[in-house]
Amino acid sequence: MTKRLAAMAAGAAVLAGCGTTTATFEPVTEPAKAAAQARPAPVTVYVDRDSIGGPCDDGRPVAAARSAQTPWCSLARAVDVTPSGATILVRRGSYPRLTIQAERRTRFVTIRSAPNETATRARATSSSSATITSTSSATT
Repeated sequence: MTKRLAAMAAGAAVLAGCGTTTATFEPVTEPAKAAAQARPAPVTVYVDRDSIGGPCDDGRPVAAARSAQTPWCSLARAVDVTPSGATILVRRGSYPRLTIQAERRTRFVTIRSAPNETATRARATSSSSATITSTSSATT
């Protein structure tokens, strides 16, 4: 602090020799390291058609569906509103076929079964199903 005051006084003396009567000093600021390093936490949302962990409701906002106790009911709702880069964890149960239609692919989400659970989805025919066991990406 003493060095800074001495530098300011020296600067004022130099300016005084130039014939000016005012001097302006701007505070020294450090770059915002925290803002550059801050990344949003990954978003995980839940779909639980059979309300295993809690009553499902497709009317909930994303913030509420981040808890297994307040999930959405349908994969379609989750894919429609989940932010890009998020993971949709699907609780055990059987889910109808999911069709994603979009002109452009601007968001990417990962859909997978919840840990230690198996979710299935219907295929094109009603007599067959597919198991959601590994990570798969959906684009909208």
